[in-house]
Amino acid sequence: MQVRYVTVILSIAVATCASPAAPQRTEERETTSATPQSAWKLFYSSGTTLSEAAGGLPVITMPTSGTANMLTKAWSGSAAGSTLHLTIQVDTTGTPLFHLAQGPEPTCRTPPSARPYLEAVGWEAMPPPYPSMRWWSRQAFVALAQAGTFSIDVPLTPDRWSGVSGQLAAQDATSQSWFAQIVTASVPARAGLVFGGGCSYGHGLYVSGGSATLTVSEFDAR
Repeated sequence: MQVRYVTVILSIAVATCASPAAPQRTEERETTSATPQSAWKLFYSSGTTLSEAAGGLPVITMPTSGTANMLTKAWSGSAAGSTLHLTIQVDTTGTPLFHLAQGPEPTCRTPPSARPYLEAVGWEAMPPPYPSMRWWSRQAFVALAQAGTFSIDVPLTPDRWSGVSGQLAAQDATSQSWFAQIVTASVPARAGLVFGGGCSYGHGLYVSGGSATLTVSEFDAR
């Protein structure tokens, strides 16, 4: 297996392309790993298998029918301004193609990808669009197209994370306050990855023409 370490940067100038719309509730399903060592869970996913490798590493088998959308675990917090480090190992059989669950979007070119994500627990009980309670890495993500090992580092600073309407966490005092509380886990929080592309950061992915598994080998603040 060829091992590559890449940081993919995408600058999005059009607000509509930056908006990570809320996940669709077509089917909500959690799959928990076999032992309590790992708190990783799948949300808003169907036909997707979550298992556990040595050391409690989460392994997702991407669906060929269904969607892999959101993978998170309880977040213990980090110092504001630190860096989130992520490494994903992608293993494939055949020549799978990754597809957006919501279909192609010719107006936005973000490829199928895995993107770091932070949330305050309980956001679903808030009125839409859940302002300030969920944040996506704005520029750094892992594009999913081939086998390999891919690493990115995302500063845990409000200028590098976007909210549900595409707004920066740095845009106002309320957003900055919520972002800081989630990063430091001053409020109950979860963190992980969302899978998507096109005009949305989420909404899920599936594969065709082969199989693919994703192992999150590193997910920690440094």
